[in-house]
Amino acid sequence: MAKMIWKAAQRGADLTHRMLAFARRQTLQPKPVDVNRMLANMESILRRTLSADIELEVIQSRENCTALVDLTQLESAVLNLCVNSRDAMPGGGKLIIETGIGHPGSRTA
Repeated sequence: MAKMIWKAAQRGADLTHRMLAFARRQTLQPKPVDVNRMLANMESILRRTLSADIELEVIQSRENCTALVDLTQLESAVLNLCVNSRDAMPGGGKLIIETGIGHPGSRTA
C-alpha cells in the first residue's frame, strides 16, 4: 500500500512539474520514447481519470513504437484527450487507445 501511495505522489509531482513547464512555455526536449511503454506506465492513472462507466482498452502495436517527442508533452496530450473523452461520454462508453506505426501514404499516423 505504501508503495502505491509513493507512486501516486511521484505521479502527482511529475504532473505538477509538467503543468509548471507548460505555463512557463519551456522549450521542448524531444527524445526517442517507447510509446507502448509510456501508455503502460500511464494506464492506471488513465483508468482513474475515467468514470466507472467508461471502459478503457489500450491496444499496443507489436511493432517497435518509438517516437521522437517531448515525453512530458505527449503524456499531457494523452491525459487531456482522455479527460475530453470522459466529458464527451456522460452516459458511459468505451475509449480505445491504439498505437501503431504510420507509413507514408497510409491514413494512420
